[in-house]
Amino acid sequence: MAQRVFGSGDTVVKLKTVADYLNFYTSALAKQRFKLKYLDAFAGTGRIPFASGLPLLSEIDSIGVEVEHFIEGSARRALQIARPFDRYVFAELEAKKVRQLESLKSDFGNLTDRIEIWKSDANE
Repeated sequence: MAQRVFGSGDTVVKLKTVADYLNFYTSALAKQRFKLKYLDAFAGTGRIPFASGLPLLSEIDSIGVEVEHFIEGSARRALQIARPFDRYVFAELEAKKVRQLESLKSDFGNLTDRIEIWKSDANE
């Protein structure tokens, strides 16, 4: 299944920073009685294409490099944190990406009842 390659080397740093922040955030609020909700308004597919040996660049798509490897996107990283949120909402406009996001429910079976996937435009 082909997926457009995008981003830059900074994308990897950003994703790690997001995951670290989510772990710190849920740990800091663990003793509070808040219901924590995670919203990813541009969830994508949960995975980002990565051309082996090359950085994440939009130009890779135009030179015909076949993508065989993926890194985990923010949706998957949010589901992997040590102290899970009470609810996860992943919004994505493209139907094909929504179908791929649905696999998160089976991949993270212990969180299935907490995951909502919306086919919607986050800008609205």
